[in-house]
Amino acid sequence: MKWEKIQLSDANWQDIISAEVKISPILAKILVAKGITKSEDARRFLYPDLKDMHSPSLMKGVEQTVNRILQAVKDKQKIMIYGDYDVDGITATVLFVRVFRSMGAEVLSYLPNRFVDGYGLSNQGIDYAVSNDVSLIITVDCGISAVDAVDYGNQSGLDIIITDHHEPKDVLPSAYAIVNPKQPGCSYPDKDLSGVGVALKIIHALMQTTNVPVSFTALLALAAIGTVADIVPITGENRIIVRHGLKILSSTREPGLVSLLEVSGIRGKVIDTADVGFKLGPRLNASGRMEDASLSLDLLLSHTHHEAIRLAKILDEKNTLRQQIQKEVFEEAKQLVGHPDNKKVIVVAKDNWHQGVVGIVASKMVNEYGRPAIVIAYDNENGKGSGRSIPQFHLLNSLTKCDALLQAYGGHKHAAGLSIKKEHVDEFRKMINVYADEVLTDEDMVQSMEVFEVNLEEVTPKLVFELENLLAPFGIGNPRPIFSSSSVGIADMPRIVGNNHLKMKISSCLRQIDTIGFGLGGVWNGISANRKKVNIAYRPQMNEWDGMSTLQLSLKDIHVA
Repeated sequence: MKWEKIQLSDANWQDIISAEVKISPILAKILVAKGITKSEDARRFLYPDLKDMHSPSLMKGVEQTVNRILQAVKDKQKIMIYGDYDVDGITATVLFVRVFRSMGAEVLSYLPNRFVDGYGLSNQGIDYAVSNDVSLIITVDCGISAVDAVDYGNQSGLDIIITDHHEPKDVLPSAYAIVNPKQPGCSYPDKDLSGVGVALKIIHALMQTTNVPVSFTALLALAAIGTVADIVPITGENRIIVRHGLKILSSTREPGLVSLLEVSGIRGKVIDTADVGFKLGPRLNASGRMEDASLSLDLLLSHTHHEAIRLAKILDEKNTLRQQIQKEVFEEAKQLVGHPDNKKVIVVAKDNWHQGVVGIVASKMVNEYGRPAIVIAYDNENGKGSGRSIPQFHLLNSLTKCDALLQAYGGHKHAAGLSIKKEHVDEFRKMINVYADEVLTDEDMVQSMEVFEVNLEEVTPKLVFELENLLAPFGIGNPRPIFSSSSVGIADMPRIVGNNHLKMKISSCLRQIDTIGFGLGGVWNGISANRKKVNIAYRPQMNEWDGMSTLQLSLKDIHVA
């Protein structure tokens, strides 16, 4: 793998920020590399404050939405929250249901079944609203492309408010109001909010307008989970939401969240974005991927621990089943790919693949091959697919170029979903690769990672503390940094342990540091066993074992010195 060493255009900023903000030179270098060159901006980034969030009134459609909600509450009109079956949509639904009920509103919720309703606002969901005497539908995390469904709802006499964060198409739905920071004419400064982030802004506006007997900070744990799980950039307001939300989540007493933490094996620990992304999120997603997302909704709305732990255990079982199915589909997808060197975008499709896992498999394909991937599951002559991408390739734009072959599609730069006829998949594969050839260079296809070159003596427990407590939370837009050190001495004979993991000690002046390289056994085999010095890329961490806390390096790659 290629290492791209991050260089600063002006190292003076590093020294100034380090001295004025009282942080290590390494942390200051990371901030300057992000374009943060003022101490005030550095403090704002390292210590995100809820007071720094923008006024919700800046978002187009919020005032109209708040007034309609207040009218519905006053007139005792039924409100239905139309969610989505992923974590972002589920958590946003929970927020609205909880807040509206606290205001005395009669609230229903509807989460579409991906196998029956498909994605987004559907006629079936609208019929359900009509049959339950609903006057107002509010979508969350969906609806910006639902032109026909909104027209259907308008004909039924419903008011429909769209709240979404996905990229709008040329024609917007004729909704009562639309709240989406990406819509034309919206001047809201932060365009990267998740669906639950948009819902949170509307709730914030409600709280500024009327008395809402729910604490704003109490909603941040759910907002953080939805934001992290939706893989939006952890910058701007998302960083504020996630930093504060994870802190609240770590000490939550809500039955649903406590039970979810318990079955995930992380109750009692300080929760980070990796815990949400790899443990909490997959379990909440499992019900919507395998069957019906309402199980996750019921868990998060639970009032008793007895009921919550019962639901959490069912979710855990569904997640285990999801993992088994995902593994099978991933192995079959790799067999279909073969050697993808002549294709910049991987498109694989097969009958009988489970629709609920194609998105995760697409993510794994990107990690495996270092190129965009779209995985399609056929249901007779129809295909439903999900794609994930690399930073250099805007996935939604690529689908727009293939519009004529697709039945439906939506998403954003990093992830997207689509529907396509089976007979069009081969042509789609060709067309999207023609576009990829125009916008991707051969250099873009070389797997690489950005590294900060540091002297190993600078890597200390204090640096790890700064990374975990000041630079975090990590995610897109703020990745956990990788460091590199050159000509590092090997203090003992490297060993291959477990499932091809590399374990060895390295020497630095008068100290030795343990390292672990997960899956790097093959990398070491390509280096001479007699070599005494190597170049390493790694992430520093503290290893907790038997009551002791010691510095450890998590190896990402090794090069010959």
